[in-house]
Amino acid sequence: MYEQLAQQFQGKSSADQQLSLFYDNGAGLSHQLNAMGMPMSGPGPSSQQQFGAVQQQMPFSNKYIKQEYREQQPQMLNFVDAVASAPSASGAVPPLKPIEMEKSQQQSTCTSMPSTSAGGGSSAELVSIKQEICVDGTTSTTAGSKATTTSSSSAPGGPFPPNASTTGETRRSTAPKDMKPSTSAAPTVQEPIVRDPKVFEANELRQHLVPVWNQLMQFEPACIPFRCPVDPEQLNIPDYFDIIKNPMDLQTIKANLDQGKYKNPWEFCEHMWLMFENAWLYNRKNTKIHKWCTKLSELFVEQINPVMRRMGYCCGQKLSFTPLVQFCFGITKNNAACVIARDQPYFMYESSSTGFGVTVAERYIYCVKCFEALPDEGINLNKNTPDPPNWVQKPMFQKMKNDQIDMEPFEQCQICDRKWHRICALHSNKIHPGGFVCEQCRVEKNRTRQENKFTAKKLPHYNLSRHIEDRVNNFLRRKLADSDPEVEVIIRVLCSADKEVEVKPAMLKKYASEGYTDRFPYRSKAVFAFEMVKDPDTGASHEVCFFGMYVQEYGTNCQQPNQRRVYIAYLDSVHFFQPRSLRTSVYYEILLGYLDYAKTLGYTMAHIWACSPSEGADYIFHCHPPEQKIPKSKRLQDWYKTMLNNGRMEGTVYSYKDIYNQARDDGLDTPMKLPYFEGDYWPRFIDECIISAEKEEEQEKRMMQHQQQFQSAEECGGVEGVGSTATASLSDDDTFQTDDGFPVVKQKQQQQKASSNKKKNKLNKSTQNIKKKTGLSTGNPVVDKLFQQLEKYRDVFFTIRLFSAQEEQRVLAEKPRIEDPDPLVGCKLMDTRYNFLAKSREEHWEFSQLRRAKWSSLNFCHTLHTQEPEGVKGVVNYTCNVCEKPATFHCNQCEDYDLCDQCRAKTDHPHEMEKPVLGDDQQKSADSAASAASRNDSVKKCITSRSYGK
Repeated sequence: MYEQLAQQFQGKSSADQQLSLFYDNGAGLSHQLNAMGMPMSGPGPSSQQQFGAVQQQMPFSNKYIKQEYREQQPQMLNFVDAVASAPSASGAVPPLKPIEMEKSQQQSTCTSMPSTSAGGGSSAELVSIKQEICVDGTTSTTAGSKATTTSSSSAPGGPFPPNASTTGETRRSTAPKDMKPSTSAAPTVQEPIVRDPKVFEANELRQHLVPVWNQLMQFEPACIPFRCPVDPEQLNIPDYFDIIKNPMDLQTIKANLDQGKYKNPWEFCEHMWLMFENAWLYNRKNTKIHKWCTKLSELFVEQINPVMRRMGYCCGQKLSFTPLVQFCFGITKNNAACVIARDQPYFMYESSSTGFGVTVAERYIYCVKCFEALPDEGINLNKNTPDPPNWVQKPMFQKMKNDQIDMEPFEQCQICDRKWHRICALHSNKIHPGGFVCEQCRVEKNRTRQENKFTAKKLPHYNLSRHIEDRVNNFLRRKLADSDPEVEVIIRVLCSADKEVEVKPAMLKKYASEGYTDRFPYRSKAVFAFEMVKDPDTGASHEVCFFGMYVQEYGTNCQQPNQRRVYIAYLDSVHFFQPRSLRTSVYYEILLGYLDYAKTLGYTMAHIWACSPSEGADYIFHCHPPEQKIPKSKRLQDWYKTMLNNGRMEGTVYSYKDIYNQARDDGLDTPMKLPYFEGDYWPRFIDECIISAEKEEEQEKRMMQHQQQFQSAEECGGVEGVGSTATASLSDDDTFQTDDGFPVVKQKQQQQKASSNKKKNKLNKSTQNIKKKTGLSTGNPVVDKLFQQLEKYRDVFFTIRLFSAQEEQRVLAEKPRIEDPDPLVGCKLMDTRYNFLAKSREEHWEFSQLRRAKWSSLNFCHTLHTQEPEGVKGVVNYTCNVCEKPATFHCNQCEDYDLCDQCRAKTDHPHEMEKPVLGDDQQKSADSAASAASRNDSVKKCITSRSYGK
């Protein structure tokens, strides 16, 4: 047979020998027409074996069109025979190559087939081949003016990969393993969804659910109040039916089971949860019934979940999101928002305005304390606007209670109608608009899971993220080479924006005359880490975001003392990284990887504020796992010291000190020499020191003036002298006569003088205390107060030197300017931690459980991929399919194919690619040009507390 094929191929060029015919799983013959046609001298193969032989041996081009063979498709066969019978030039048969399979899919592709004449002429006839997926699930194939419609079918291996061909297109199979797969190949078309609702028979439900009911019925004493319907007269609770509108009990549930009233197991579960909720509603938390109900519900969850899974459901729980605290519009003394705790009352006024056809509603929320402190006229909605006042009086506010609970939504299977929790299903209609298909139907119907194209791995990769990612994964490969070599961490820089920290008013007012700048420019970066976590039940892997940090980089364009310094501003994590034994080590590798990268750029100093978090606070991730331990201050400090000691051993860190010793060694004699970072503790404290010192200085001046006046009055003596000085500041009541008629002003002056001396001694004593505590006194009250506070908090602030003094001089000479090779990354969502927290609260992106962390990471990454850059409408973030850098060209025909400028010049893509219109900021970011405008316009909806998670 092979000899016959060789004879047929004699006299053909390698470019002509590219018609591929494939056999599809024994269900029929699949015709694959290549981008370069292959005419044959004789008729086409007449048997499945001949097609199978060609399938195994023929070379492949870049585009493949798959059509399933059917006997009722004579037009397609005639076309293949016509192409096969065309004459061709002489040539040798090329080497036979094996077939490669590729997972990437695409909805439509276009290819063309050139055919040379028998005499080897230069003219070529182009025959266009196009396959499209029709609405009814069929595929339409067009060859020139001929068209054939065939039924689509599922191919187990998916489409075939493109091979290097004369078209010059880049093969996606040659890209690194972690790159975004190409979608320029044709998709595996699945059969259209056919509804097949699952009908549960009464006996089937009883077989599964009666054992669960029996377990609850035997759970004494907790089950005793729930065995039969509540009798309000017997229990002397006449208001029971006023509060409980739909009573439920175990006896009624069993009767419904026996009578076949339940159509599916979820109706049984809903009645169970109704019984529990009635008991929780009517009985207080500290009562015996309430506690028994809680224990009984826990037993129900333990028993029902495996039963529901056997019946094709996710679980039998009624799940709600973590209740959110509300934030008051009032401000505390520390300039932080008041917190309205769960089940606490508050007052709210809701106003709405309509403009340009859009209605915007705003809520003004006040806790009880702040509401009572409001003036009687209420609040002015136009307080910070030039518009006339718009007062909302206090009676217009509604009294509310913070008791709202949001339940987890469900998704219904499109085939069997089973409903799953959306989070259990890990389904998002934005990512998978085709609808939800449960796992049982997916297995029974042999349907492949839809590919998620919005993963963290497909986000743009930059030098910083690649440096840290390579370091972490190399570490994991060394540690897990024998046990679990597939563990992989994904690092991405989600935002990189140029910003400025403005100097606070008191600091600027005092030191502006000495040349102190009014602002310090820096680059803010958001660095996040993800891991592929495998589901033990399904075996599928899903990305989980487990680490995030915000850093500030002050380069050579920044003035001293901030120049060449990096500041790790915020750091947070959730304990979902596996294996658990390497969790802390991975955190260390990420931090040291960042310091090492900053060191290579030319930064010389790093700063960390190791502030222990407060209970229940959110820093970057919304809702931490309740079982995750919050490190105490001492433990967190030791954690950072261990990390820095590891850095010293490997050479990344030269030395580190606490902030107090660093200030003493640097000879700090003015606040202008202390680094000034955005959101740091010290800028605010320095401002307070300056204001306090100015008040004390003003108070001392007034006392000195009074003392001079008193001394002048004593020297002059007499009423005239006294009247011309001291009495000028006294009221008429301050001057009175004794029995002998002499004024007693002098006695009043002596009392004031004693008080003045007392205050002066107090100030001197304060200065002596500072000198005694710190061991030094600079004579500058601001610096003295600053040193006192530096010593108090010396253990929580680390200053890290990346180079020795000699190496630092070499770096300054070799790198006079710090040039960041990475472009700006505009992302309003990740611009600040407040933005991310606010969005997480709004969308319920919780990280309190692993299942919720998976779902939050899924939607979080989708938002990063599809968000509109600020100021530009309708533009999404594109990533180059070849190099993963920010893309500037997009193909509208391919489903997901983008290229950057450099790869566009090297790649001969068959379709026309357009360059999206970018705004000024986006174009600058794409081209690594000038700095983007600051985007720090977020509304701080969370408490402005500073903290770090382990």
